[in-house]
Amino acid sequence: MFNTIVSGTDGQRGRGAASLSQVIAAATGARLLLVGVEWDNPLPLAESYADNRAQLEAELRDVRDDVAPDARTQIAFGMSPAHALRKAAEAAEADLIVVGSRHRRGVQRLAANDDAMQVLHDAPCAVAIAPDHLTPCRALTRIGVGIDETPESAAALDMALELARPTGAEVHLLAVASETYSSSVNLAMGAVYLDDYQEVLNARIGTAQAQVDAALERCEGVTAKGDVRLGDPVGELLALSVDCDLLVLGSRRWGTVRRIALGSTSEAVIRDARCPVLVPPRGVAAAQQASERAAHASVVL
Repeated sequence: MFNTIVSGTDGQRGRGAASLSQVIAAATGARLLLVGVEWDNPLPLAESYADNRAQLEAELRDVRDDVAPDARTQIAFGMSPAHALRKAAEAAEADLIVVGSRHRRGVQRLAANDDAMQVLHDAPCAVAIAPDHLTPCRALTRIGVGIDETPESAAALDMALELARPTGAEVHLLAVASETYSSSVNLAMGAVYLDDYQEVLNARIGTAQAQVDAALERCEGVTAKGDVRLGDPVGELLALSVDCDLLVLGSRRWGTVRRIALGSTSEAVIRDARCPVLVPPRGVAAAQQASERAAHASVVL
C-alpha cells in the first residue's frame, strides 16, 4: 500500500506528523523521508541562509532521533511549505504525505496561511493531517472510518484495513444518517410533515445500516465494529475522532483524478478532529478496480 512516505516538519512543528509517519512506515515497511522546508530565495545565498539551513538540518536530526528513528532527513526548497512538500513527494514518488496543522478558529483561521490544507487539496497522493497540539502517535490501536455509498469511502476502508492488519488496530466504522429534511430541520417540527419526516429518517437509517453491514463483511482478519448514528455527519465524526488514533475519510467533490478533492464534511472534520485524519486521493478506488480488471483479463487470456 505505502512504499514511500514524506513527512513535513520544521523542527518545532510537525513532531506529531513525524511520529505518525514512523508508526505507519514501521507497519507497512515503507521508506520514510523526513522533510524540512527552506524558502527558495531567488537572491544569492547569504551567510545567514547557510546558518538557517544548518539549524534546520540539526532540528530535523533531533526530530528523527526523538520520534522517527527509521527516517532519512531531507531539505526541500519552495516558495511555500505546501509547494515544497508536494514537489518532494512527486520526486520521491511518495504514496503518502503526512503534515502537521495548527487548529485555528474564526478570524485567525481566515487570516492564516493554512499550509496543511494547501497540501491536502493539491497532493498527488494520500495525505494525513496530524494536529500539532496532540500527543505524538506511538501506536495505532483504534482506527475510525467514515462509511457512505461512495467509491471514495470504499477506498478509505481499504486503507484502514491495510493499516489495521499489521498493527492489530481495531476498526470502528461509522455511517451517519443526516436528520436534515428538505434542507431545513424546521420542517420536521410541523405536524403536517411529521409522518413524511419519520419515513425519510427510517429510510436513511436503513441505508446507513446496509452500508455498515456491507463494510463489516470486508473486514476479514481484523477486529471491527460498526455504528449507525442519526445526526450531523460532521459532529458525529468529530465525536468518533476523540477515541481514535487515526480517522480515515474519503474525499467528496469531483476534482483531478488521483488528487485530493474534499467536500464540506471531510474538510470540516479535518480542521477540528481530535486525532490525525488520513484521506486517500480521489479516483484511487477507480484506479484499483481498473488494475484488478486488467489483471483478471490477463489471467483469462
